[in-house]
Amino acid sequence: MKALLKKDIYLLWKSATIAPLGIFVLCVFCALGRQSNLAMLCELGVLTSGMAEVVLLVEEANRWHVLQDTMPMSRAKIVCEKYLFFGLAGLFVSAMQALLNTGYSLIVQRHVEAGNVLFLPMIIFAAAMLWGSILMPFFFRFGGAIGRSVYQAALAIGVIFAVILSKSVKIPDHIPVHPLVLMSGLLCAGVLFCTFSCLLSIHFYRRRDLR
Repeated sequence: MKALLKKDIYLLWKSATIAPLGIFVLCVFCALGRQSNLAMLCELGVLTSGMAEVVLLVEEANRWHVLQDTMPMSRAKIVCEKYLFFGLAGLFVSAMQALLNTGYSLIVQRHVEAGNVLFLPMIIFAAAMLWGSILMPFFFRFGGAIGRSVYQAALAIGVIFAVILSKSVKIPDHIPVHPLVLMSGLLCAGVLFCTFSCLLSIHFYRRRDLR
């Protein structure tokens, strides 16, 4: 598993130049006065899930799956590693957003709001896990062409969502329950959905002909 993660990180580093830069710029923009823009946070989560899409497309272009199938590793392990990969990517981007929000709050507002540090980055992580969990079964069942189309459709939906909600949505004003309760609920729902998606991807990948 560790070797597979290193391989995916290397492929992302060598193959993706625009996507990570776009994610960083959007993180900065979210921190600079747009921390509560729900549309932008969700869009950032969608872009984060695209890191796995980049790696999967590079692997398919180089027919890595053919070589991978001869290695002493199960297809279930291969699938689980991809879920772990985009989960770690979501955690990394969420942590980066939390640090940027904290820095902006300390410099401009002279104090730190717990919602900006904890709750808002959790939305990014939840969106990344949701879109990633939707994306993965298509990749493992149909391959890169259809999987990429699904991701582009998800990205387009995110852009439309951002246009519709172009005005900042002040999230704290629209939360009917305590943020910690909502965060716990989102985390539990995300784990259940991601687990179901992973089991579905394993089922599809085991039955897929990789010739």
